[in-house]
Amino acid sequence: MTTYGPRLGGVGIGVSDLAAATAFYENVFGLSTLVPKLELETMDEAILTAEGSPVVLILMCHTDGVDRDLSETGGKIVFNVPDPAATIALAVEHGGALMREPQPNEMMGGKHIGFVTDPDGQVIELIEY
Repeated sequence: MTTYGPRLGGVGIGVSDLAAATAFYENVFGLSTLVPKLELETMDEAILTAEGSPVVLILMCHTDGVDRDLSETGGKIVFNVPDPAATIALAVEHGGALMREPQPNEMMGGKHIGFVTDPDGQVIELIEY
C-alpha cells in the first residue's frame, strides 16, 4: 500500500463580488466552475479549476458585514501561461490592473514573469511556460 503526504488541494481568496470574480478567472485564465455557489454561514463560495488539474481556486465572498481590505491578505496566485504579456492585457481588459510588465528572470531559466492584480487587488504572478 502506497501512502502519500499532504497534497495541495486548493487555494482560497477573498473577493468582493462572487459573480464578477468568477467571470474574471473564467475569462482570463480559462478556469471552469466546479461548484457555482456554496452558501455558508458567513460567506458564499465558488470553486473553480483548470481542466485536468486536481487543484481548485476557491473564491470566498464574506457575507458577515465585516469590512476587509482584500488586497492586504499577503498572498499571491501563480499561473503558468504561454504569453504573460497577452495574459496581462486580457486581465486588464477584464478589470485587473498591471503591477509589473513581464521580464526575463535568470533564476527561472530566462522565463518571462509578470504581475497583475484581479479586480479585488489580489496579486497574480504569471510565469511563462
